[in-house]
Amino acid sequence: MILGNVSSREELTDFLSNFLFSKTGTAYILLDKFNFFTFTVDGGKVLGFSSRFYERFLEEGSNLENLVLFLFAELIRNPSFSFKFEDKVFNIKHYLKEPLSGDNILLNASLVSRELEEIYSEIISPFALVKLQDGQGVEVFLSLILKERGKLVKFLRDFKKRKKEVVGFLLEDQKLSEVYIKGAPSERINIFRLMESLRKVKFNGIVKFFGEVELTLVFKGGEIYTISRVWNEFFNFLAFQTKNTKLSVMSLKEEEIDIFSSLFCNEPAFEEVPSLISDYRHVLISLLSKEETGVVKVRSKEKNLYFFLKEGEMLRIISERDGSLEEGNIEELESYTTTFYPLREGGNFKDAINVLFINVILEVFKKNEIDISCELLKELGNERGLKYTGDGVVFEGLPNEKIFRILDELVQVGIRKLGRFKFPQEVERSLQPYGDFVKFLNISLRS
Repeated sequence: MILGNVSSREELTDFLSNFLFSKTGTAYILLDKFNFFTFTVDGGKVLGFSSRFYERFLEEGSNLENLVLFLFAELIRNPSFSFKFEDKVFNIKHYLKEPLSGDNILLNASLVSRELEEIYSEIISPFALVKLQDGQGVEVFLSLILKERGKLVKFLRDFKKRKKEVVGFLLEDQKLSEVYIKGAPSERINIFRLMESLRKVKFNGIVKFFGEVELTLVFKGGEIYTISRVWNEFFNFLAFQTKNTKLSVMSLKEEEIDIFSSLFCNEPAFEEVPSLISDYRHVLISLLSKEETGVVKVRSKEKNLYFFLKEGEMLRIISERDGSLEEGNIEELESYTTTFYPLREGGNFKDAINVLFINVILEVFKKNEIDISCELLKELGNERGLKYTGDGVVFEGLPNEKIFRILDELVQVGIRKLGRFKFPQEVERSLQPYGDFVKFLNISLRS
């Protein structure tokens, strides 16, 4: 297996001549967030390809040779990508009717890339929705390429001459998701009103606090779905945010929610791999080729990058710098670590609420001078995802079915010591200063 990066036309020529057009094996290429594809070659001839992203454009009878030339033309236009080459021929999804020789591809893809440069100056993107005066309705430019039965270069030259109008972009919704708030001081925002607004619009996305306190909330359908951590002063923080804390809000698509939540709800498959050992782009290629689903976190001094992967396709990249969130890209980073969190479906909200109640009950016990067993305190400190500090329990995101049992034991102790009526009253009295948030979360000890 050979891993490498290409960053110039000269390196692209070396890659094509030394690997793709002279050997037998499988090449995995990561060009950008939408462009991950696989080619199989045998003795310097391309047999076929796979690409989860481009499959959505293929129909019965699509011209696969045109798509191969288009993909190689994209490499020529933008010779900046990462690759993995293995000297084994793996099964792929789309075989060409006739293998294409390297010389044939290089010549024709070079011609195609020149034509595309001119066409993109007019239509901007291969995913442009184009209305041709001599055509039938609106067509995606790439779909026109795949429907063309003749030579691609001739089609592109004819296309330039035709009268046309760009009426939109097929992937406009994949430019994603706007940032609603970016790095705003939290004391200037009524957090409770913000959460109410997010509930009304059934918000899917991220609310991130950063600065003196770090906290991430993931919303699904307007409700809190996942919390990065909970500690004994959690309600105090929500109700009376510290002045040195800022806030960012960014929306997610529904299919991205569980993927991002896995950062907090699942243990990593591998953790903090330094850049000296492995280039994160090669890690992405490996995970995409294995059709893994989850989130890759790349952490550097300058920023964090989050790569959303789903079954061999990259859905999205989010960049985080100093807590502010924005759309990201594959880029050069000097020194970093790479961690992969596989998909774990389901948030951790219920466990987080149970930990909140554990902390409230511990506070009630402290006020009423009630001792609890050393064994239970030890269990609180030893459980996966929990940390007992003496002032309360810190929940670090990982769901744990024992949390509810520990809460139940504490409730039984409270009832024995304070009585069946007084104990719930004491808990509710402790929650009174945070009534708005308790109401928003729709929780009570009786639930």
